[in-house]
Amino acid sequence: MSKYGYIDKSGNVVIPPKFDYCYGFTEGLAAVEINNVYGFIDKQGDFAIPLQYQWALWFGNGLAPVRIDDYFGYITKDNTILVASTYKNVDAFSDGLAVVHTETLTGYINTIGEWALIPDYESIYSFSEGLARVWGTEEDAGEGYIDKLGELVIPLCFKDTHDFSEGYASVQTEAGKWVFIDKTGQHVLALEYEATVPYFSDGLVVVKVDGKYGYADKTGALIIEPQFESADTFAEGVAAVQKAGKYGYIDRTGNWTIPPTFLYATPFSEGFAAVMTKV
Repeated sequence: MSKYGYIDKSGNVVIPPKFDYCYGFTEGLAAVEINNVYGFIDKQGDFAIPLQYQWALWFGNGLAPVRIDDYFGYITKDNTILVASTYKNVDAFSDGLAVVHTETLTGYINTIGEWALIPDYESIYSFSEGLARVWGTEEDAGEGYIDKLGELVIPLCFKDTHDFSEGYASVQTEAGKWVFIDKTGQHVLALEYEATVPYFSDGLVVVKVDGKYGYADKTGALIIEPQFESADTFAEGVAAVQKAGKYGYIDRTGNWTIPPTFLYATPFSEGFAAVMTKV
């Protein structure tokens, strides 16, 4: 049997593996799941919010999305429902706004549950670094980016898009080529290889060459040679990678900081990382 627990930067187990699934820590708490029921733990591993929800995500802007009786809403850290559980679907808060869906509307609410923006697009996504991806209607196909006023600041001229991270976003042009753009929509980097996790973090992005994974910087230069079976983004100076079927963590030089001994590993957040081990 395998379970999730948490380790620190030295690789020491700080919260024993006893969860069926868990997320990283944000704002001091982490969402965990046991037998399809969700709650939140603190960094001592104690339940700050008991197992009671059908689903939950991480805290952002002081609120976490949860599911109650097949509807979604938001709770505070003291387990108070601040935004009523009346939505058909929701996302976590980011940049002070969250995407929510009712029976008839899709838009953004603020942290007191008021509608802040209802853009007229086929699909909308969470804000990141002040911009949000949007997908145009059938009459105006393509993907682009809006600001918090709902203004289209990067035109609907891409086949696919990703969120902004460290000032860059990975987009697919109409010609089918993947490039990185800045917040003006200008092409700033075209990688010679596939960006498999298309987000810069700590100045590096995961790339794939001949079936192996490594890291490139914002000039496109390979910084860590492709050698891993899988790789995740850098966070807090280290990255989770897989080698010989097991997961561990490397630093920006490609050296192991925590040897590959885990069944699965996730990025560090607030000094802790969720890992899967056999119990």
